[in-house]
Amino acid sequence: MVEKMEFWPSALIGFVVMLILSILPLPGPLIGGFIAGFLFKEGIVGGVKVGLVSGIFGAIVISILLVLFGTMFLGIIGLLAGFAGMVALVALALYNGIFALVGGAIGGLIVGKS
Repeated sequence: MVEKMEFWPSALIGFVVMLILSILPLPGPLIGGFIAGFLFKEGIVGGVKVGLVSGIFGAIVISILLVLFGTMFLGIIGLLAGFAGMVALVALALYNGIFALVGGAIGGLIVGKS
């Protein structure tokens, strides 16, 4: 059986799973959140927290990179395009976060609080 992991490694693994399964719009965040909640092993509340963080983490990282690289390569136009992309990614973060939250809750519920 897998040992209990800390919060951030669990969230990071959930994020990586979501990234790998990103071609599957609904199952990707659910499965990533489930794995994060299962690895964290803090019950349903812990699963909700780690699932939500893993779902939102990716959008934050991508938003920052989009603004930085857009500004570096396209100047002010890239900065504006980066910010427009960031608005779209906030919507994506909510989508991923909600489904990852549900997956994390299920994972936390299954494993229970040890």
